[in-house]
Amino acid sequence: MRSPHIPARRSARAGLLPLILAVACAKGKDDTGGEACDPSASGPGEARAEVNSAAWLGPDATWVASGDGVQITTSVGDGFRLTLVAYGVLDAISEGRLPQTAPMDAAGLEAWGVLYPEDGSSYSSKAGEGGSLTLFALEGDQLSGCFSFGAASGDEALRVSDGSFLAQPL
Repeated sequence: MRSPHIPARRSARAGLLPLILAVACAKGKDDTGGEACDPSASGPGEARAEVNSAAWLGPDATWVASGDGVQITTSVGDGFRLTLVAYGVLDAISEGRLPQTAPMDAAGLEAWGVLYPEDGSSYSSKAGEGGSLTLFALEGDQLSGCFSFGAASGDEALRVSDGSFLAQPL
């Protein structure tokens, strides 16, 4: 029985709040407070991102279980290939507890990313630069997610932002 002090319309609206919050949180913001990431921006087997504000497309995006985590890799596209690793997420994936976000800001302890240029030294995610890897969904055998991180190679730095992937199993 409804309390006489709570109008019927307010009760109905209060029931919608959890649904609205669930939909709003389904995407999430990147670590820089940017627009919500949309994993569907990448087609099957693709990864996309902005590398120092330039569009990057990584073909042949694949994922594989590695220990208690996952590794996502691409082939070379637009001058770079990408590797992302998240630790301690394999149980969450297999149990359907997604999304899961692993920060890249703790000296690479929970997740890390590396951009490998066609020539020269690799750019590794760097502690203190923010960053995260979010695994959003496993649909069939395709793993989708988003990423962003600051990376360095010696004194050179890159910013990888608004990244998304739809990786096929390896």
